Amino acid sequence: AFRLHDAAGGEPVYASFFVSAATRQRERIAVWLPTFSYLAYSNAVEDMRGPVVTAAPHAAEARLDGSHPAHGRSLYERHPDGQGVLWVGSRRPLWSVSPGHRPWQFVADSWLLDWLDRQGLACDVITDHDVHRLGAAALAPYQVVITGHHPEYTSTAMWDGLWRHLVAGGRLLYLGGNGFYWRTAVDDEADLIEVRRAEDGTRPHVAPPGESHCAFGGEYGGLWRRLGRAPQQIVGVGMAAQGFEHAAHYRKGPDAAAPEVAFVFDGLAGETFGHQGAWGGGASGWEIDRSDADLGTPAGTWWLARSEGHAASMLRTKEEMLSFILPFSDAKARSDMVLAPVGRGDVFAVGSMTWIGALHGPDGATTDVATITANVIRRFLDPAPLPRRVSPAP
Repeated sequence: AFRLHDAAGGEPVYASFFVSAATRQRERIAVWLPTFSYLAYSNAVEDMRGPVVTAAPHAAEARLDGSHPAHGRSLYERHPDGQGVLWVGSRRPLWSVSPGHRPWQFVADSWLLDWLDRQGLACDVITDHDVHRLGAAALAPYQVVITGHHPEYTSTAMWDGLWRHLVAGGRLLYLGGNGFYWRTAVDDEADLIEVRRAEDGTRPHVAPPGESHCAFGGEYGGLWRRLGRAPQQIVGVGMAAQGFEHAAHYRKGPDAAAPEVAFVFDGLAGETFGHQGAWGGGASGWEIDRSDADLGTPAGTWWLARSEGHAASMLRTKEEMLSFILPFSDAKARSDMVLAPVGRGDVFAVGSMTWIGALHGPDGATTDVATITANVIRRFLDPAPLPRRVSPAP
């Protein structure tokens, strides 16, 4: 970030930027930062900045609360006439994409970068903008690609690029939740993204009749799931539920004891893990994803763990609900950890936004979540083929 000081001696201001390696690979690992999601939530109102997890002041949010018109709106707001915001861009002050904002989007993903650095796992950075522009070519140089905690907004070029990368043998760690959810259109020249909230989904407003096609390119907007490309098809898991009361833990699943995937839990005893974390006290929370063969989770997927202990307020995503009467026990409101084959490639998915918040333990202690994540990264760096299931996934 550029650190800017004003002449009056006030608090410094930070203007963040990304040094992309998309055209000049240096390391074997790439962290794929979801810059379209950063824009979608950019400069959002207080209710859309994520849960408060610390009493420390957030200087960037104090600037946002001044409501200066140059801040612009996020995709989670409405215009004065009541119409939902459809377009957001980067050519304005982006206080939410800077230090001094609460951990949500950019700041939370910096926890991942910090953890990788502490582990001695050198990485390049690539962004949504790169993958949209270059497709699979932005991913191909890397042995391992790691996502941020909430890659919610995905263009067609990004979806196609990731699919081609995995089919060709790429390896991905999807360390987030509610990813690959909304189709996103892009105007590269203006540096704008566009999202039409068509038909269904967890959304802040509804597209009026006749307003579901994107102005940028004419594509029909809405959920990728509604467009025949559920996230389960590409990363093994997809949006299942959301709730912000507290985060929960995982219990090992039916495939955890299989010798073919023993590397995942190497050094980890016990049947449960993820009982601590900076967000809500656990590794599974906020917005969570599950596997589902009916929605496209690949045959041969290893089901390694499932979450348990969620609050009753962790409700299944609305696009799945026919009707409901609260409270009720919902077995589908969970996050799943899976190892999924996609073509010749492999995806390790945790299905939770709060996983990254559980990488750091108190006073720098190693956590079980950190152990699992490091195990998978190191195995993915090994070019030897990963095991495939002989029998179908449960």
